[in-house]
Amino acid sequence: MQSPSKALTLNFTLSENGKPNYTVTYKNKPIILESFLGLKLKGGIDLTSNFKIDSIKTSTFNETWKPVLGEQASIVNHYNELKVSLSQTKANVKMNIIFRVFDDGVAFRYDFPKQKI
Repeated sequence: MQSPSKALTLNFTLSENGKPNYTVTYKNKPIILESFLGLKLKGGIDLTSNFKIDSIKTSTFNETWKPVLGEQASIVNHYNELKVSLSQTKANVKMNIIFRVFDDGVAFRYDFPKQKI
């Protein structure tokens, strides 16, 4: 996934044992080396490995809005989004990782669809 200007590139992969990880490059130079993702929940549920990818979705968002106060007359909110839906059969848990790649940075969040744990 690339930023709208294509200067930033995010790569998401699963390691051999199903560990989610990502890297980020800026103009083909690494700025975030391989970084593993996941959570360890209370009660001993380990959501750091043994995942498989269920689906991958991409989208683009671009809007301009005008703040009531501030130094700028308008603010542009433009990014490309990558949603990776994962499942772990060991703990029977589904988890989404949602990345947003902006021209000036990368953000991600975890999302848990409704499920029985």
